Amino acid sequence: MRKFLKKTMTLALVLACSCVPPIPAAAAAISEESRVQGRVPVYETADSYGDYLEQHASAGSGADTVILKGADYAETDSMDVTVDGDAVQTGTSGEISWNVDVQTAGLYQIDVEYAVVSEGGNDIQMNLLLNGEVPYAQASPLVFYRMYADENQDYKTMEGNQAFPPQEEVADWQKVSLTDSEGYYGDGNGLKFYLEKGSNTLAFQAVKDRMAIRSIVVRPAEDLKDYAAWLSEKQAEGAQIIENAELRVQGEDAWLKSNPSFYPQNDRTSALSEPYHPSYIVLNTIGGDGWKKAGEWLEWQVEAPQSGLYRIAVRYKQKESVGFSAVRRVSINGKVPFAEAEDVRFAYSTNFQTSYFQSVAGEDLYFYLEQGTNTIRLTCAPGGYAEAALELQSTIEELSEVYYSITAITSTSPTRYQDYQLTKRIPNLTQNLAHVAERLEGVYNQVTDITGGTTDVSASIERASTMLFEIAETPSKITDKVTSIADYITALGAGVLTLSQQALTIDWLEMQGSGNKLPRAEGNFFQNVKHEVLSFVGSFTNDYNVATEDGGTQTDKTITVWISTGRDQMDVLRRLINESFTPKTNIAVDLKLVDASIIMTAVAGGTGPDVAIGLSNTLPMELGYRGAAYNLAQFDDFKEVASQFAEAAVDTYEFEGNYYGIPDQMSFPVLFYRKDILAKYGIMVPDTWDDLISIIPSLATYNMQVYLDRESMQTLGAGSGVGTSKAINSVYLSMLYQNDAELYNEEGTKTLLLGEESIDCFETWANFYTKYGFSASIDFVTRFRLGSVPLAIMDISYYNRLSISAPEISGKWGIGLLPGTIKEDGSIDHSIPVTTSSSAIIKPTVEKNHSQNESWEFIKWWISADVQTGYAREMEAVLGSSGRYMVANLESFKQASWPVEVSAVLDESLDWLREIRQIPGSYLTGRNLENAFYAVINDISLDRLDTLAGYVESVDAEITKKREEYGLETE
Repeated sequence: MRKFLKKTMTLALVLACSCVPPIPAAAAAISEESRVQGRVPVYETADSYGDYLEQHASAGSGADTVILKGADYAETDSMDVTVDGDAVQTGTSGEISWNVDVQTAGLYQIDVEYAVVSEGGNDIQMNLLLNGEVPYAQASPLVFYRMYADENQDYKTMEGNQAFPPQEEVADWQKVSLTDSEGYYGDGNGLKFYLEKGSNTLAFQAVKDRMAIRSIVVRPAEDLKDYAAWLSEKQAEGAQIIENAELRVQGEDAWLKSNPSFYPQNDRTSALSEPYHPSYIVLNTIGGDGWKKAGEWLEWQVEAPQSGLYRIAVRYKQKESVGFSAVRRVSINGKVPFAEAEDVRFAYSTNFQTSYFQSVAGEDLYFYLEQGTNTIRLTCAPGGYAEAALELQSTIEELSEVYYSITAITSTSPTRYQDYQLTKRIPNLTQNLAHVAERLEGVYNQVTDITGGTTDVSASIERASTMLFEIAETPSKITDKVTSIADYITALGAGVLTLSQQALTIDWLEMQGSGNKLPRAEGNFFQNVKHEVLSFVGSFTNDYNVATEDGGTQTDKTITVWISTGRDQMDVLRRLINESFTPKTNIAVDLKLVDASIIMTAVAGGTGPDVAIGLSNTLPMELGYRGAAYNLAQFDDFKEVASQFAEAAVDTYEFEGNYYGIPDQMSFPVLFYRKDILAKYGIMVPDTWDDLISIIPSLATYNMQVYLDRESMQTLGAGSGVGTSKAINSVYLSMLYQNDAELYNEEGTKTLLLGEESIDCFETWANFYTKYGFSASIDFVTRFRLGSVPLAIMDISYYNRLSISAPEISGKWGIGLLPGTIKEDGSIDHSIPVTTSSSAIIKPTVEKNHSQNESWEFIKWWISADVQTGYAREMEAVLGSSGRYMVANLESFKQASWPVEVSAVLDESLDWLREIRQIPGSYLTGRNLENAFYAVINDISLDRLDTLAGYVESVDAEITKKREEYGLETE
């Protein structure tokens, strides 16, 4: 193998030095393959909704209304469906279509009546196709939300700290107009679609999960009326403005919600919050930082004593987006009544405020309520910020193209005094820079007009515009500003998020008549002083770490659980324990947040917990070697419980037949690639390491490179100061496993890092840096979004970071399996290491307390699919999508809301997972391997084998030392 690799690398190096351009013809020969890897990716973009409307600007609204039953579908393509009465239940893949016959060509809108299928867990995603094509980008995909509600409101009867109410899914029928999931286009009546006269086909293509469809209504398109026209129409119909009414509904009493994470919250910052307590945790608000993504909604029910026109007052807080107003779309009884209800704003302040729902112009809005039960829904929407956000995102794309053209010549780190002759080599460079600057200037004006002043976002836009004007006028400064351009692209991308997402906290809503006054938002001087004094005194007596038990609840036993990850994580876990563990098992839990560094000391001193969760993968083993971790294999149902996880994830915690931990989180490396860049230059997505080497010259031609994660594998969970070190690099480990090599001998008495295959892998790994000039350390997210690194091997956790922080490249990148190694039989081995965090039972504690079974019950509950799914969703709501909790439970892992093409890669990756075996003393392996690696790439004169051997000797010595310490055989 070593000779083959050397020959391959030598050939690639010769090609690189010859600056051979990409060879699209080679890729074309395999472009018909269905699998992305091993071929050039296809990158096609659909027109935007705005472009689509321009294309059909001459078309008027259609004149026909067509009502279709779900069961009357025309055909399916690779989709298994089930018919139940008028409804059809779709499958998780393939297409289902209906025939739509209209007598008048024109623009139509579409309503769908649907219900969720309860076993999924994700919001349903479907692509819409008209006559076999996606009409525009915003129809791919459409999002159909699930509905959730509080299972009960028992928390309101609790004295003292209230526990969060459990959430349950509501599978009722919903009727929605098809809308843009990002909220940028369309209004409450829905997106518009052009239908030809005669027969048309309307199809849904499954992307994520499935649903039941009872009816589809295709109706003539119409825009929402403005408020004045709507009000006049209502009054002409006899609707009267109500003079006196005070119908208050508490925010925490939301009847329905689009996300189970929108549970009631506690706010103790104000004397006027309802219900109020100065020191106890009383659930009195809803929303907060998690309620900000376009399309997510909260809905309340209100009983109107008589039909008529009411104002809606609200007590709220918006303190997250400084200088911006949060925007919500208002729907009454399932409909947005008028255009102004699309953009109801809630101003920024660090305190609570009260206001009426108003138009952007500041006019109080009246809403028509029927006598009896009505619903009021507030949906996150960009409103008036949409146009600025879209223009900014488009401008970022244009600036990125200019940046690509510059760095293809200069690289991302140009030599300061070299004349690259950029204006000669890049046609219209200065004009393009000036054009981007002008567009940014326009966006700046848009944003400041909306906000009424300067914000962080507008200031960043202004600085970027000024810089681009400057270098357009003085091209000699371009090379000095390459890094600055990259920084501004990143900053502007963050601005898009700020423009499109604003959080909002709701205390109460109140339906009022014209004669009522707006209530105060904050207390007076005396109320505030009393509040502060009582809050201060209460802080000494109230334990905020526990919820008050129901007086009628008796528990059989109490166990102590330690968590080391963070305050937010503990708060969510405490809520789940009070919600579903203690009531069902009668086992109380004393949950404590501790620093992982004290665990070993506490256990040695006899003060450890019964259970510790969120531990690194090494800590349970270090406890186990010392006889301090309970062997979980002793439980009769251990194998059944372990079957919920990938075998490799469980085997990480095995030593000599004992299992000292069980996984709760799991992660592994994948290949990230830019579809747009590889497609543009005809470069394949590598399927093997040989493929990767072969495309290096093509990338080098454009000053681009591959990045191999140089950091250790992501460390999940918390470790103590004992037995922790650098994890072994994922690239090296993958190559090692793919070549049937192991880290240690079967007895665990020494390493096998000096075997022939292991040495070959070490040399291959080092050659990427010494022969091909790969960067040892970069800011991956920045370089990937800017395109200078269009291929990278990174941990899957970076998927969410990119999704959130780089909206301007949404849809332009994807993930694939880690490159594999071709075996003798022609198959490709894609083996990859899996890293995990874990839960463990502390043996001395449970044996002293006789709590082994109760502790095992807690662990089984904690790692179950339902709890892990709920916990992951809660953490994502609290920390945002970038803080996604990487569950290890396979059922829960597959319920995460990944796009369908990502899910396919992850599912295939599960088949290639390999454990990172641990033995006494193995904590030095990663550190010494890294030291050897850096030594040989920093000094190419060193003999690699001798250098590696020196560091391996130290590892073997430590293994022997530790085995002797633990009384284990050393030979």
